[in-house]
Amino acid sequence: MKAHNIVNRRNLSILVGAIVLALFATACPAQDSPIPIGERATPTKSPAAAASTSSGGQSSQSSGPVATFTPLPTLAPQEAVATVEAREVEHLASLFEPTEGAVKFAEWEDKSLQFSNALLGYILVYAYDFQVELVQLEGEAYQEAFQNGELDAVLMLDKDEAGGWYTTHIDGQAITDLGSVRDGDGDVRIVVHSGLSERAPEVVDFLTKARPTDELIDELSAVIRGGRIGIKPTTQAIKFLKNHENIWSSWVHAEGVEKVKAAIAAGKTSLVNRKCIPDGGSGGGSPNCGT
Repeated sequence: MKAHNIVNRRNLSILVGAIVLALFATACPAQDSPIPIGERATPTKSPAAAASTSSGGQSSQSSGPVATFTPLPTLAPQEAVATVEAREVEHLASLFEPTEGAVKFAEWEDKSLQFSNALLGYILVYAYDFQVELVQLEGEAYQEAFQNGELDAVLMLDKDEAGGWYTTHIDGQAITDLGSVRDGDGDVRIVVHSGLSERAPEVVDFLTKARPTDELIDELSAVIRGGRIGIKPTTQAIKFLKNHENIWSSWVHAEGVEKVKAAIAAGKTSLVNRKCIPDGGSGGGSPNCGT
């Protein structure tokens, strides 16, 4: 009896399976038949690939859209580059006061020279509206710098140490001797490139008049030192300008004296005359803004 029940169940399962297969065959059209056993599906080709596929040497057409690509430009047009450069120049001009040109002073590790550069440079920047560049040199490198037009002035040139170079260039009028910045040492001279007289005669006139006393040069330069918390040459130069107006005001025209005093009052301590930048930018609310 038990064996008979098992046989009946198997027959019932076979019957049900046959009915399901019959229904599936009726519902699916012939063209939608599953992939035959043993064949593998291939990926659908892109429209471009389908259009170029040929059968027996003949290409077939595809009705689908073909993707197109636009190459990116590799170089900016010259006009765009020129526009960017013009904007950079305009931006820099907006940060700094206009100048009459640049004057290049030689500088090396000598505190008296550094103080003199800072003092006379500050006056040239704020009274005469010139840029002042400090050219770091060593030994006799100033001689080649003069020759190459990379230098305008040495405020403390020892003519004895310069020897034949000094004599030859003075005689050849390549350099001009404006006198001694130190009254007590006639051998330490202010020497400028002779071309400066034509390019900036007001600078030459000022350097001819500028004469700090030896005592003040020695006193104020002695405490100059480097480092993060050191004392800068410009700090001592401003100290001189604040305390000894009776001396330096005789070197400068009246308008220039007032401009120097205004720069000091505004807290400007650099040899670069930078404008105040409005609130929201670097420098906003600083002493340079006069707030």
